[in-house]
Amino acid sequence: MKYEVKSESGKIVLYLSDQLIHSDRSTFDRVVGETLSGRPGQVEVNFGGLTYMDSAGLGFLLTLREQAKKTGSAVVLADPKGTVREMLDLARFDTLFSIRQTV
Repeated sequence: MKYEVKSESGKIVLYLSDQLIHSDRSTFDRVVGETLSGRPGQVEVNFGGLTYMDSAGLGFLLTLREQAKKTGSAVVLADPKGTVREMLDLARFDTLFSIRQTV
């Protein structure tokens, strides 16, 4: 997993690229902890550069959702493409998260 965290328009955007897989657990947990420590109103996870995500990646997103809820932060998923979008659709993540595509 490669990532970049930016503050944009009053929200925190976590840009993910490469892959989000089981071996990324400790890095993802650390990034989420740092991101939520400031209690942002919204965290956007941008999948624009992510090419692959396994079932562990789905679990990471559920963990993020639960931790964000505790801090009063909303989580939005943005720009999933290809197999990443298929994983989110199959897991019915649209019932748990707001998922948006930008043009």
